[in-house]
Amino acid sequence: MIIRSVRRKWNFKKLAFLFNILYFLIVFFAEIPENLIYNSGFYIALLNSVILFNRIKKTRLAEILVNVFIINTVIWFILVNLVYTEKPSEIFNFIAFVLVFISLTSIITFIFSLIYKIILTKKYQLVFNVVVLFFMIVVSIILYKSNIVNKQILEISVDRLQLLESKFGGEKNLRCSESNTIKKVRESVVRIIGGEAEGSGFIVSDDGLILTNFHVIEFEPAPRVMFPDYSIELAKIIYGDKNADLAVLKVTKKIPAIDWGNSDEVEPAEEMLSFGFPFGGSLGGEATVKKGYLSAKRNIQDQGVEFMQTDSTINPGMSGGPMTTVCGEFIGINTLGTAGIGMAISSNSFKNKYFEMKSSNEPLKDIIKVEFKPDESPVEAVKAFYNYIKIRKLDKAFELLQGGEFNKDMTFENWKKGYESNLDTSVLKVEEDPENENKVNIRLSTKDLINDQIVYKFFEGWWEVKKVEDHLKLWQPKIREVEDPSWLWFYE
Repeated sequence: MIIRSVRRKWNFKKLAFLFNILYFLIVFFAEIPENLIYNSGFYIALLNSVILFNRIKKTRLAEILVNVFIINTVIWFILVNLVYTEKPSEIFNFIAFVLVFISLTSIITFIFSLIYKIILTKKYQLVFNVVVLFFMIVVSIILYKSNIVNKQILEISVDRLQLLESKFGGEKNLRCSESNTIKKVRESVVRIIGGEAEGSGFIVSDDGLILTNFHVIEFEPAPRVMFPDYSIELAKIIYGDKNADLAVLKVTKKIPAIDWGNSDEVEPAEEMLSFGFPFGGSLGGEATVKKGYLSAKRNIQDQGVEFMQTDSTINPGMSGGPMTTVCGEFIGINTLGTAGIGMAISSNSFKNKYFEMKSSNEPLKDIIKVEFKPDESPVEAVKAFYNYIKIRKLDKAFELLQGGEFNKDMTFENWKKGYESNLDTSVLKVEEDPENENKVNIRLSTKDLINDQIVYKFFEGWWEVKKVEDHLKLWQPKIREVEDPSWLWFYE
């Protein structure tokens, strides 16, 4: 019995009342599209009109008309005053919305009452038919006009979409996520570490080929490659073209290769991303990315390559890094730049030069060759020692110490541990002491990887060299670290 009584109370009117309350709460507190607000509001107003019409359908039509007129006059008087209020608050806007809703409900109710009265009076059947016909014609015209408007809106939307696509370099670029592109490309960018230069490079094939600029490895016969996980490998130089400023290295470590793009398809004003390691080891961490726009394409006849000019500055150290589209397709090799200008050799130019280098009889003719002649003189013995360290032939370097005072109580394994963090050792100056022909004065620099940072150190001193069993050996050193050397120290 209790359940039945509750069900009777939960009638259609109360359900409609609940819809109204929920609707206005959603309109006031929630953020939903305007189309949804208006469409749902119209249907709820229609529901309210049906309920209201059911209550007043026996009331005289003239009385209903007067009431509707009075209600709408008051409502629109209030609305006009609200509209002309300076900076109306959200409450005012909500009140205005509710008043419009009430006005719409009253008008629909009157229309229902009018139709009802016409149907009751048979003599107005013709009028009713005419009104219905007129109503259908109006609805048809509205639908036709709305179709035309929708078509125009669609055409405008298509034009705007095409404009956006042309601005961002086509539909493909518009769909790409820059954050995903940056994350993906960084996995292929590496740091190139040499004695006299540092730069960037990137993996271009799954078999470990690295592309970089020639000037990055010009004075380095054994460049080190630091990968994104900070592991290091001694790279082998495969090809080099000094005139085109291109070089190809090879490593055994497998990391993802960059996606290739067609530089001929890129047009000026398209967005470009430049990757690399600016300022060498002095700035640690992941590869830097710079965003700019393609300014122009320039052919350099002397070098036989095409340059992609961008408005993004290419800093020292970024040379050899990739320039890509916003989708991560490689279209250039960062080569040089100044404030507000960056130049990158186009990917298609590299393809042409790569085939030239590959088919050349002397693909390494521009690469400096290091000769080892440790028994020729004390100076050559010292140079050979440090060059062996540079190319990671530590066993050969250790042989030049055997028999001397320096390592008489040291094993090769213990000595080798001192070079585990060493990235490079370069001789800056080596000469025979003017007062002792067996004494060699040196200045050198080292680069070590400590806590994922490259640490630079400078040293000077001398080595005493002696002949042991017809071979020159490094006997005893006296070398000290030079902290913060002046620029003259490098050129004296």
